Amino acid sequence: MRMFTKLLNKLKSADFILVTLSTVACSAMSFIFSVYSKSIVSNTPMGIYSTCLIVQTYMNYAQFGVLNAYNRDYPQALGRKDFDGAQKMKNSAVTFMLMVYALIFVVFEAWVLIRYHGAIGTDQLQTYYAFGYAMCPVMILLKSFDDMSNTTVRMNGLYNKSAIIGFCRTVIALFIGIAGLKLFGYYGLYAMTCSSAVLGILLFHKHSLKGVKLDFDTSYMKLMILGGLPLLINSLIWTIVQNVDKHVILTFLDTDALGVYSVPTMGFTTMVLVPQTISQVFYIKISHLYGANHDEKEMLDKAAYFSRITSVISGAACLLFSSSCLYSYITLCLCTQMVPWQHRFLLWAWQSMLQQCFMAIFSQC
Repeated sequence: MRMFTKLLNKLKSADFILVTLSTVACSAMSFIFSVYSKSIVSNTPMGIYSTCLIVQTYMNYAQFGVLNAYNRDYPQALGRKDFDGAQKMKNSAVTFMLMVYALIFVVFEAWVLIRYHGAIGTDQLQTYYAFGYAMCPVMILLKSFDDMSNTTVRMNGLYNKSAIIGFCRTVIALFIGIAGLKLFGYYGLYAMTCSSAVLGILLFHKHSLKGVKLDFDTSYMKLMILGGLPLLINSLIWTIVQNVDKHVILTFLDTDALGVYSVPTMGFTTMVLVPQTISQVFYIKISHLYGANHDEKEMLDKAAYFSRITSVISGAACLLFSSSCLYSYITLCLCTQMVPWQHRFLLWAWQSMLQQCFMAIFSQC
């Protein structure tokens, strides 16, 4: 009984478990939404939607590293009990993001009106592009503040609250997204992302952005940009690597092919989130520790300990994923009539996917 109680207490203290399970569950729901949307929306509109998501992804880097600096320095300030400094970081980050994304909204919406003037309402595909591009500044604004709110809640030590709210809002957003697809077709593709972000901002507000004030201290913002820019560049490189396959498809094939390709790759993304989420939680804990003691040796020892845990869990995830893929491959080969070159092509595709999964997972460790 004592051993069971001890184990239960350890599981409660291992707050990364609930956060990871919640993140994976949310990603799985997004995958379900993508698969369902494929039955409602044809390949070309799905490709247009995926193209707009790529634009949105790169638009996120318009914050010039301010969020990266905030995510690194805010938990350190909390660790050394510098609550005034932490609040100033939050105020400056919010102010800078509002300024930048407001500018992007005006410029991008003007470009959409000029670029698609005359085609909106008359050419269906061009109208889809116009709507998707017009939604990019809106979605990146909502998504950025949602991510900041969620991360702030975790940095404040409320990991389980972050997990529960994240799961509940995604369930609600899934139903909103399905309803949007049934009612509006292509235009409903954006419903789940937007509703999830809005719900996140509202539900996380009490423990994240409550009490935030605009602070136009440009010199402080400049310091945040300089401090976060190296992290931003590293993140940008990883984003390019993750999206290079989509760029190749758009360059050498067409939007239809991207619409077919982007849905199944969502399952691969879910696997990558396992070590990524664990690493984010451990990063916050290490930042708190370093901010409190400024002991580099203690920080490195803790980082090594967390890395071992992440590696073990990542290895187990890889084995589970590879075994399920191999089983699917063997079943498909036995149940279908294929010529030898088709067997080789399918085996190569399985090996390539598995290799990408291993590389993506362990790059997070």
